Amino acid sequence: MNLQGQFDFNSSKTETGYSNWLAGRQISVQALARRLNLPVGHEVEVWLQGDVRLKGKLRLHEENLLLEEEAIRHLELQVDRVRFRAGELERCVRLD
Repeated sequence: MNLQGQFDFNSSKTETGYSNWLAGRQISVQALARRLNLPVGHEVEVWLQGDVRLKGKLRLHEENLLLEEEAIRHLELQVDRVRFRAGELERCVRLD
């Protein structure tokens, strides 16, 4: 007897549901990237404050997809393994 009312853990459709959830998350990340006008998921060259230059794939450090306007400056981004805040970003050029 399955006592969980919202999820059917015995269902054979769990892989499809998970795939759909991942696809939805990817669409949300792309929408946030467009909103911020940043090439998230692409090869970039980034200049940060203090003349720091990074090359690599730009990613969100954490997929916090619901952001208020004042929180955008504190959004953490990542190029390869280097994390930084969006407020530190001076320039970003897409390379691919």
